Parts: sequence; structure tokens; C-alpha cells
Amino acid sequence: MQEHWDAGLALQHAMERGDLEAARQAAARIADVGEIPGLAWDAEPYLHDMRLNAERIRDATTFKEAAAATGSTAAACGRCHARAEAGPHPEGTTTAPSAAEDTRSHMTQHAWAMDRMWEGLVVPSTDRWRAGARLLAEQPVSAHGLSSDLSLASARVHELARQAMDDETPGERATRYGRLLTDCAGCHAELGVW
Repeated sequence: MQEHWDAGLALQHAMERGDLEAARQAAARIADVGEIPGLAWDAEPYLHDMRLNAERIRDATTFKEAAAATGSTAAACGRCHARAEAGPHPEGTTTAPSAAEDTRSHMTQHAWAMDRMWEGLVVPSTDRWRAGARLLAEQPVSAHGLSSDLSLASARVHELARQAMDDETPGERATRYGRLLTDCAGCHAELGVW
């Protein structure tokens, strides 16, 4: 399971950076997962769903395709964990970083928020999902000095985050997360901030 967690984090962070090649490599690790020893129940349908979504990322020709499949991969992991009534328990994630008015501080907060939303899908945890969505919705990047395209992308990210607070199902959350990744990566690439 640690290998799953590590590959999932590598996938998540590659997608946030907009690094499609690194995301494909992480997804290939997930797609190649075989049986998990020691499970007392049939996890194969869940693992099959996870592998199919990881293959979609590995084979994606566009970032948008990979982003959508990333949300679906995380949700597949979460459905398996929920069925098993066991899963990862990330620590040290309850307190958001302090707010400041510079771009780097905003990006640190956004990274924290996306990490919580990822955990909300994978653990799964409604509390983590909503904590991330709330911070992302409440901490917009100042439009001062941004191009009009970045200003629009920033506004979309914050609107998506506001909508995410009301998402209830893994499918809704997976779709929203994929859309957030697409806009986040575009901003990061233009700002040169990871």
C-alpha cells in the first residue's frame, strides 16, 4: 500500500506542476499494480477501476485528459479504502499555512488546499475535501499584475473551489478535482511557481 500512496503522491504533484511526462510515469506505476497481499475481501473490481484510470493518464495525449483521469484514479482509490474500512492516515495536515499577500504564500496555501482535496478523494474524507476547497475558495491570487488569461484562470479556480464545497459523491469530487488541476497547472506554468 505504501507503493500506491507514493505513486499517487508523485502523480498528484506532477499534475499540479503541469508535468505530464512525470505524471505518465507515476500513472504507469499505478497501472502496473498487481494483487495486494493480505486482503480478506475481493478488491479486484476496485483495483481494476484504479488501473484503467491510471492507464488513461499514462496514455493521455493532452493534459486535460490526464487531469480528468487523475481525479478518477484518486476516487477509485478512495472507494477501495471506504470498502475496506481502512486506508491511509496522513498526519500533520490539519493546519493551513498562514496567509500573506505575496504570490509564493498564496501558492503554498493552494498546494496545501489541493493536498487536502487529494486526501479527501483518496482517504476518503469529506472533512479534508471541504477544508481544501474552503481554503482554495477563500484565498484567491491577487489579479494585480496577472495577464487577463491568468486572471480568468484564477477566477475559475476559486469558483470551482466554491462549488467543490457542495460536492457529495466521489464522482462529483473527481470531476471537480480534474478541472482544478487543469487550471492550476496553467497558472503555475505561466507564473513559474511550483
